[in-house]
Amino acid sequence: MTKDRRIRIVPEYLIDKRFLILTVIAIVAFSVPFMLLYVAHSETVWFSLGTRQGILSTLSFYFMAVFFLLTSKRSLADRYRRRPFTYVRGMLFVLTEIIVITVLYTVFSSVLLLYDDSVRLAYIITRAFFCISCILSLAYTICILFRTVSYLKGELRRQRQANAQADTTEPPYLPQELIFYGYGGKSTLHIPTKDLLYAESLDNYIRVFFETGDGISSRTLRSTTRDFEKSAGTSMLRCHRSYLVNPSRIMNFNTERDNMFIQLDNPKVGQIPVSRTYREVVQAIVQERPLQDKLSTQAGSGV
Repeated sequence: MTKDRRIRIVPEYLIDKRFLILTVIAIVAFSVPFMLLYVAHSETVWFSLGTRQGILSTLSFYFMAVFFLLTSKRSLADRYRRRPFTYVRGMLFVLTEIIVITVLYTVFSSVLLLYDDSVRLAYIITRAFFCISCILSLAYTICILFRTVSYLKGELRRQRQANAQADTTEPPYLPQELIFYGYGGKSTLHIPTKDLLYAESLDNYIRVFFETGDGISSRTLRSTTRDFEKSAGTSMLRCHRSYLVNPSRIMNFNTERDNMFIQLDNPKVGQIPVSRTYREVVQAIVQERPLQDKLSTQAGSGV
């Protein structure tokens, strides 16, 4: 069920700042030639670049339309950061943009500018809605295709670089045993790297969880989180303000609504929360399971 939900979620690269700015530029770029062709067959002759009044009215309309689009994109990005949404909701957002710009165009045509009095308001709204729908649909379609192809090419390039690096470099060294120090510089805990699970920050103390022959044990150290990270080095990965995990023990991560949790390979350990700051790092760790398997094997064999 979770997997199906992810398929319907709009990917982040279609909501990032680069894509949203690209859509605004594309909409303006497509609308100018479209409207110049449309004016020859329209009674709303205010849209023109041939007269002073036409230029002023056209620039005023574009300024307001672009300002609205930029505001709309910012609102879209803010809502996505709070809670990712589906393609259906994204399409409804685009439909709202079309309706608002249609209303703006209609106001310019029927209130602010001169046109043939025989033209009905319903006629203006219908044609404006159709034309603006065509412009935005074409611009969004091309931008989505371009951004998707660009993203896939980037992912393929990064994957090739990662594969090439994995083939030509040795995996990072992991010590067989970790030694943690408390206040005063005295060693207070010795743990085999392969047995280390995670650590929880408790103000000026760190509670370390690790495997033993009897199951899972813990030890509380008088140490700051920063000092603990220095002692652990690359053997521990921060995933939350209060939690660090052994990256070689990460089995998977789960997403529940707007929250993310780590699942370690020990079933007795509950889900460990992941804050937004560290999500990309954790996802990269999970997606590179072959590398993690090498690290885990190396730690277990004491290489």
